[in-house]
Amino acid sequence: MYITQRSVIKSMKKKINTLHHNYTAWQVLLIKGSFFFFIYVILMTTVSCVFQIISKIKPEIIFATLVVNSLGVCISFFIFKRIKQLKNVTLLQWFVVIYLTSMPIITKYNYALRMDWTFGVESYNLSAIIIAVVMASQLFYNKKIFGFLSAIVFINWLFYLYLAYNKGVVFNVETIQYGKVVHGIILFREFYYMIAMMLISILVYRNIPIAINYDQKTVKQQLQIEKQKEEIQEYANTLEVKVEERTTELKLSNEALIATRDQLWGEMQLAKRIQQVLIPPNPIIDGYAILGYMQPADDVGGDYYDVININGYSWVVIGDVSGHGVPAGLIMMMVQTAIHNTLEQNPTIAPSMLLDIINKTIYKNIKRLNDDKYMTITVISVNKEGGFEFSGLHQDILIYRDKSKSIEVVETDGMWIGIFEKVDNFDMSFKIETDDIVLLFTDGITEARSKLNKKEMFGNERLQSIFKKGVDKNLLDIKDTILRELKEYDINDDVTFLLLKKL
Repeated sequence: MYITQRSVIKSMKKKINTLHHNYTAWQVLLIKGSFFFFIYVILMTTVSCVFQIISKIKPEIIFATLVVNSLGVCISFFIFKRIKQLKNVTLLQWFVVIYLTSMPIITKYNYALRMDWTFGVESYNLSAIIIAVVMASQLFYNKKIFGFLSAIVFINWLFYLYLAYNKGVVFNVETIQYGKVVHGIILFREFYYMIAMMLISILVYRNIPIAINYDQKTVKQQLQIEKQKEEIQEYANTLEVKVEERTTELKLSNEALIATRDQLWGEMQLAKRIQQVLIPPNPIIDGYAILGYMQPADDVGGDYYDVININGYSWVVIGDVSGHGVPAGLIMMMVQTAIHNTLEQNPTIAPSMLLDIINKTIYKNIKRLNDDKYMTITVISVNKEGGFEFSGLHQDILIYRDKSKSIEVVETDGMWIGIFEKVDNFDMSFKIETDDIVLLFTDGITEARSKLNKKEMFGNERLQSIFKKGVDKNLLDIKDTILRELKEYDINDDVTFLLLKKL
């Protein structure tokens, strides 16, 4: 029987411990309170019957006590189930609490009337404190019920002491405690128990509204959490649609970018192809060996070299448009076209006059482009006897003199084209002998920077040294030597050079 009851109680407690997932904090508190009150009624019924049996109370009284208290057990359990279902049980709470509280009080009055008031006083304090503790911790956490019953217990205590005093109960009696005579032990004990009960009553009475307020805040927070969950769920439900829409937008954008890229790439390839076509594939001048090289920094570069043969006259041109890429390549193509058109009409024109005509055209076109580009350029008229007449400001002209085995530097002078509407260039000249070699180049070579030391540039002196070392070989070897040395440098500009050797 005991094992069965114990297992049932353990099972019920286990179920109660899982309530936190389904109820608010206040609801859990009410359910647990009603459950433990139900347990208290069972224990109180058991203790009452056991004490009556020990005291050899008449069987009919014991049976009556068992029936009455069993009714309290049933009502307490019914209240527990109703609270668990979140039903209103206020009237039942008032009934069972008043009923179960009045029973021990009535019992003590019955003992006092039938037996002895002194015995009633000595035993009543225990009942009072038990009732107070039960109300303080388990009376369904109802402030009105708790306040009412606390007052009833306290008033009844005072009233009972008054009746006991009138019946001749002596409170200031002598008794022996720990070998000493102590006076007033009964009254002192009564006050001790009552003060303890009052402290418990006050504390619980004050804590009930705090617990209610806390639960209200918890419920509000829970509602906010639920609202946020709903918003998150709603966002999650629409997220897939939004992602799909965004994916479609990105797909369309990507397709547009691909189309633009392909179109731009086609235009870039076309511009690159045009530039390659404009570069002479097999430059020829009678009496000279010629080798040219050009590598743009981008797909389209701004460097320009040309070898032109018109009506028995030969011209060599080298130049560099500021910057690189498509804008520089476009200006380079304009210059190439202007030079060819001018020489077609007058192949014997002076180099300085050629530059003046080119500048007028290029200056106007650059203004239309709303750009600040300019071009360094040197145009050279070549004759078979080794005479060179040139004009225009560009990089120095390097000449290897075979007889002296030395490098001669011919400085260029004049003005860049494309900056001013009118330029003042003048004509200069030099002459070479058999096996002498002329090197024309752009600054993409000399301004390349070392991969090991970014402050170190390739420079004119290094180029002259490499040029001098390679002259005993053919022009192709000189070209390969220059490019091999450049591999140790970072190149950020177009690289162009032209070699002419007199035969």
